[in-house]
Amino acid sequence: MTEEITGQEPNTEQAEGQEPEVEQQGTELDDMQAIQAELNRARREAAKYRKAAKAAEEAEELRKREEMSEVERLKADMAKIQAQAQEAEAQAKMATIKAAVMRAANGFNDPEDALRLLDLDAMEIDDDGNIEGLEDAIAGLLKTKPYLAKKQGGITPTNPAAERQPMSYADVKARSNGRALDYMFGTGGGGVTAQEE
Repeated sequence: MTEEITGQEPNTEQAEGQEPEVEQQGTELDDMQAIQAELNRARREAAKYRKAAKAAEEAEELRKREEMSEVERLKADMAKIQAQAQEAEAQAKMATIKAAVMRAANGFNDPEDALRLLDLDAMEIDDDGNIEGLEDAIAGLLKTKPYLAKKQGGITPTNPAAERQPMSYADVKARSNGRALDYMFGTGGGGVTAQEE
């Protein structure tokens, strides 16, 4: 006797790695595409609301401006211009401080390290246009972090022969085990020339 349970499909066993996984991958891809489409739709809708909010703010500002008297409008314009002037002055001050720090940090491997490590907001410009305490700040930074300073002398990537002296013709000839170097170092035909002493 075979009993059948209603609502269940007959058991059709499949080897692993066949149909069900392919269907699952397809549904995951479809799900990702659906999510991306929903995200794009939400972004378009948000952009539409941002534009509408900006337009409403501008309309409200225009309405308030129309209700103001001429004196109030001039005062509002003056306050706006003063705020812009203060912002421009702060930006100019910061640019001056950054330039001075970069000049003072010429002994650093990377002068931008000084910009990153010093508190630029605390620095003040005196009446003569100098930065107060900049030299002390740079010296203190080099004292606490000596690895930031350039090494004096020695071989560097941009100057690999910093300590070498140019070889004389006699030294070149001696290193060549007595062979004549005129064909290699001679002036005829170009190439490297060694000056005779």
